[in-house]
Amino acid sequence: MPSPGQVVGGRYRLVRALGEGGMATVWAAEHIAVGNTVALKIISPDLLKHSVAIARFNREARAAARLKSPYVVQIFDHDVDPELGPFIAMELLEGESLADRLEYERRIAPQALSRILLQVAKALSKAHALGIVHRDLKPDNIFLAFDEDGAEVSKILDFGVAKADSPLTLEKGNRKTVAGTLLGTLNYMSPEQAQGREVDHLSDLWALGVIAFECLVGRRPFDEEAPGALVLQICVHPQPVPSEITPDVPEGFDAWFAKACNRDPALRFQHARDLAEALADLCDSVLSIEDVTSTSIPQQIPPSIAAIPAPSAAPSRSDDAAAPATKRRNVLQIVASEPPPPPDPVDPPRLQLVSVDSLAPPSIPAPSSTPVAPPVTGVRTHPGREVADPTRQPEYHVIHGGTTVGPVTAGRLRRGLQLGRVPWSASIWRVGWDRWKAASEAKAEILAWPAASSAELQDKPGIDALGARSVPPETAPPAASPNRHGGSK
Repeated sequence: MPSPGQVVGGRYRLVRALGEGGMATVWAAEHIAVGNTVALKIISPDLLKHSVAIARFNREARAAARLKSPYVVQIFDHDVDPELGPFIAMELLEGESLADRLEYERRIAPQALSRILLQVAKALSKAHALGIVHRDLKPDNIFLAFDEDGAEVSKILDFGVAKADSPLTLEKGNRKTVAGTLLGTLNYMSPEQAQGREVDHLSDLWALGVIAFECLVGRRPFDEEAPGALVLQICVHPQPVPSEITPDVPEGFDAWFAKACNRDPALRFQHARDLAEALADLCDSVLSIEDVTSTSIPQQIPPSIAAIPAPSAAPSRSDDAAAPATKRRNVLQIVASEPPPPPDPVDPPRLQLVSVDSLAPPSIPAPSSTPVAPPVTGVRTHPGREVADPTRQPEYHVIHGGTTVGPVTAGRLRRGLQLGRVPWSASIWRVGWDRWKAASEAKAEILAWPAASSAELQDKPGIDALGARSVPPETAPPAASPNRHGGSK
């Protein structure tokens, strides 16, 4: 079994485990000569005696390496370790899978989904042109990573069950993969795939339709527990109508889903790009924050961090006008606006004749005791949400295992959580909260901020990597553990 500190392939030193699946374990590893950190995928020891599993593992490396797309996880190296067997070195991604995001958001905003699927479709178009069919597209295999500028980019993972024309086709004897073998995740399989028939790129497009349904409706379209019942639901039973489950899906999505997941492959979208662009046409008709403030996929700013005071109707000074405007990110909705009521009658100002030579810069009048109506605006913040200052990160106090650390900025906390230095079960608190929360409860809020660099973490184990130990302020609510001096009760 792999272990921290072990050298793989003579050049990668394992640092920490990142995850484990049925086919492989994934580790953060350091290249001994170069010093950069990669994700190292190592085949499970139980599969070393199975030639088909090893062939699938090797095929993943070759298929992903061929694609050369910014929307597919990048492969750096592929080799065999004498002790651990085959391994793949690939880029270490920061972010979360689409499945993780669905877990705490339940539904994805239409514009955000359309951008995700447009990027996925670009990768699939290239794969399908090369004769590569993924066959296991699902939210777990779509990773939402952050690039160097903090923009979000979608990447397809796990080509382990990919089917491809020569030279990548898995062969058994002189035949292709045996018909009748189910490879993939049943909930996202097309009818032909669920029945074990030969599949092509149209099965990937079916899976995209299922993913879009799950993201916009909030549940899977096919989700029986028993495999036999699930196959019947996919192949025979009437298909669900999205708007009958969630009425606020974009107009036209019912027809889009019916085409994307038509049981007759010839009646589906025939190309990934056509499918994604058709969905984008539907989603772009819905107003969202992306339409108003950004053309890229923004990191959502937590809506409850720090409220900005309501705008004043008093005239602005010239120095205020010269100050740079702060970009706000907030959910907006168009509302009808009415002109303000006429002001109370007041005595009209008296006119005076003055000479040109006597003119001087006007002085700012003293505030009047009469209330001034607020300015009319065409947009307003969504009811019940505050506007956050995107330049000011919240600071948290963190408790775990008898240790308290803080205050810690959201970016540093996010980096610690992503690197596994801080568990998601750790308790956190910030000003404005009435109780301590598990970090997982505030996941959306924490992930909304750009992660700090790894260099900002200390070279210490656990949450001590975040900074110095401290005592929570007196304003913090009582915590179950530890006590106010950092020791366990």
